[in-house]
Amino acid sequence: MEDSEKPKLVWFLIWKGVVYVPRGESYVAKMAEYANANYVFSDLNGTGSAKVTLEDLLLRGSDADVAVYSSYRVKNVSDLLEIDSRLSEIKAVKTGRIYRISEDYWQLGLLHTDVVVKDLAAIYHPDKFKDYKPRFFVKLEK
Repeated sequence: MEDSEKPKLVWFLIWKGVVYVPRGESYVAKMAEYANANYVFSDLNGTGSAKVTLEDLLLRGSDADVAVYSSYRVKNVSDLLEIDSRLSEIKAVKTGRIYRISEDYWQLGLLHTDVVVKDLAAIYHPDKFKDYKPRFFVKLEK
């Protein structure tokens, strides 16, 4: 699959007004690659998280096909937009392709990376996983 055909992913967390995104060599970036997606912050060197501005998140993530919010505390799109209403500018939020991690993601998800990668592949390519329900990701309802 050509890079231009792969869905674009933005994965982020906003905590106390600071935006965090996984770096380009993080496990998140690697799993996005394994699941056949383009991670919008793949050019950030290193592992772990990086702090970016909200403006950079919106600039890079505005045309992301899929978004993952790295917290289980956000239950729906309204909760997300309460954090910052400008997140509504992200394509994935507009089209309803925004997910959060499950409550047990940190306890079990990282032990079952094969399931996490399959979950991500199903989220990125739903036409190829018609009856599959992701285990470690929850779609945010409007």
